Amino acid sequence: MHYLTIDQGGHGSRAALFDSRGGQIDAEHRPVGENRPAPGRVEQDPEEILSSVRGAMEELLGRHGGIAVAAAGLATQRSSVICWDRLSGDPLTPVISWQDRRRQPFEPPHDSAHEEVHRRTGLRISPHYGAGKMRWCLTESDSVRTAFSEGRLACGPLASFLLFRLVEERPLMVDPANGCRTLLWNLEEGGWDEELLVWTGIPRSVLPRPAPTVFRFGSLSTSAGPVPLTVLNGDQSCVPFALGTPRKDTVYVNLGTGAFLQRLLPSGEIVPAGMLRSVILDDGKRKVQVLEGTVNGAGSALAVHRCHEIPGQWLESPDPPLYLNGISGLGSPWWVPDFQSRFIGDGDPVARRDGVLESILFLIRVNLDRMALSEPAARLVVTGGLSRSDPVCRRLADLCGAIVVRPSMDEATSAGLAFLTAGSPGDWNVTGTAETFTPAGNHPIRRRYRRWLTAMEASLQL
Repeated sequence: MHYLTIDQGGHGSRAALFDSRGGQIDAEHRPVGENRPAPGRVEQDPEEILSSVRGAMEELLGRHGGIAVAAAGLATQRSSVICWDRLSGDPLTPVISWQDRRRQPFEPPHDSAHEEVHRRTGLRISPHYGAGKMRWCLTESDSVRTAFSEGRLACGPLASFLLFRLVEERPLMVDPANGCRTLLWNLEEGGWDEELLVWTGIPRSVLPRPAPTVFRFGSLSTSAGPVPLTVLNGDQSCVPFALGTPRKDTVYVNLGTGAFLQRLLPSGEIVPAGMLRSVILDDGKRKVQVLEGTVNGAGSALAVHRCHEIPGQWLESPDPPLYLNGISGLGSPWWVPDFQSRFIGDGDPVARRDGVLESILFLIRVNLDRMALSEPAARLVVTGGLSRSDPVCRRLADLCGAIVVRPSMDEATSAGLAFLTAGSPGDWNVTGTAETFTPAGNHPIRRRYRRWLTAMEASLQL
């Protein structure tokens, strides 16, 4: 038995084949670009994304023509949205990226209803989520307004658009993980919140129909024949399943363009201030929710400062300058979308690069402290591009005083998606290996963290 996964991320689309015990057989990747037409705006070409998904899928399946694929799963960028024509399937707008901050989701007086919005959706009011982007489309795009007036408009998460275009039956549906990143999804009721739709002015008629995470959505049309698509989920929502069933004593940290922290949230547990609550699985039988922290300036901060172009071993500077990191907006636990990033202190390019790297770890630490719940986490499982760096993993262990585990897999999203697509088998990934990083004693990074935290809190009071 074999399973196909499609992971559509900000920088590319990845198709992978897995066997029934979680072994990855092969994978294929296609890059995608992005456009930044104005400050705070980040867009992608929907047809380029579709082409990348199809190209990766067909190249992969073409190399393994003799393999029968039992089912497929699709995971996407959760907060990216798009409008399209529900009759033709043609896109009416670009894909507006999760990084995009062009418009706040609510107008007064609802723009300050943080507690009520958090209670219903698990999120904070932020332009990063889908509602503000969809509001912008409905008010600023002539093609969107025309399609709405003619009854042709569909609007929603990128996941719904890809599902509509890739599956033969053209379902207009959305899963809970992608739906809840719009700021319009009621976590307890499991669908669109009618009052929040009124607050945003987004008509219910243009949104996709709620569906479970695991569902027979239809069939992917491939050169190898139809393949049933049975899982739809968010990219980050799949990460805790990469090693099988998630553990309560673990925080899962995915280090990509942004860094996302997730920890299982027991029923009835109070969500700490500044943290998010998200659903990562709701199949009608199981409902799994997590505490979530968001660091927007991870790989994106390194890119802004062109850190990969600076030669030399990472994190060997004896006393790098502190960096107050608000790249792409300061995320949890403070949530300041227009925070001004800056260095405190001087240093050569190598020291400044290490200051940026340490700022990512500092933001992870402050979120980890908030997520302690009744007891600190016993371990961190790290995945994503930055986790491939030994210095990053060692320094994270030193800073947090926790064991850091780095699985050998290349892509946690694909592995977690495969686990769900395979039906969550008990013997998943039994042969997988991992590297472990144990914390040192009173490492100097802990003192720098205290200085950084004091500087960050002072800057937020200005």
